[in-house]
Amino acid sequence: MTQTAVYNSTSTVCLHEAAHAVIGDRLGTPPFEIVLRGSTKHKRKQPGDSPGWVYYEHSEPDERLRRRIEDSVLMRGYVTNEIRNAAEHHIIRDLAGIAAQQHSGTLPPGFVRTERDDFDRSERTAALLCANETERDWYLGWLYQRALSHVRDAWPTIKAVAGVLEAELYIDRMRFDAIIDDLRTAERERFFKQQTEAVTRSTEALNAAVQAHHEREA
Repeated sequence: MTQTAVYNSTSTVCLHEAAHAVIGDRLGTPPFEIVLRGSTKHKRKQPGDSPGWVYYEHSEPDERLRRRIEDSVLMRGYVTNEIRNAAEHHIIRDLAGIAAQQHSGTLPPGFVRTERDDFDRSERTAALLCANETERDWYLGWLYQRALSHVRDAWPTIKAVAGVLEAELYIDRMRFDAIIDDLRTAERERFFKQQTEAVTRSTEALNAAVQAHHEREA
């Protein structure tokens, strides 16, 4: 299915870019900065550009990744697991924005082939790892499901980062790390609170049972 990616609101753009950043961070390529077009920090101003971007400090540019794949095939006759894993992470990160839009309901269910750069990059990279178009399409669909799974698991984090991005239009690495740390702290506090409440309930139930036993004995 081919469909132009739908950016019907700033919230959608923020979810899309936050998904790239959060899933990239999960896969070992944390964002250097996240920029919306309205921010004074944005670097590209050409008409028709995406309304948002994520820049990576240690990302694997398409050209460098392509050379690594081709060199592996030339020297070894196959793509090493290390390079394949790097390529798969690259693709999953690129597809995460589309997956977030689908999960939020702004794209229809199923693997949506958009006409945006994200999908084009993913398709080019996958083509280097596959023997033909049929294999490439299956491979992309499989990686998209992995991206969607990552997005579902990280959805509260993605929404939190998107909310900050919508309010501030720009998030640098330090701000991103602070958001993630705050979320982890809040999650730990919720966990310990739940554990404490569970222990309290168990203790109260045990005390009530002991009291009832004593009353019966009396």
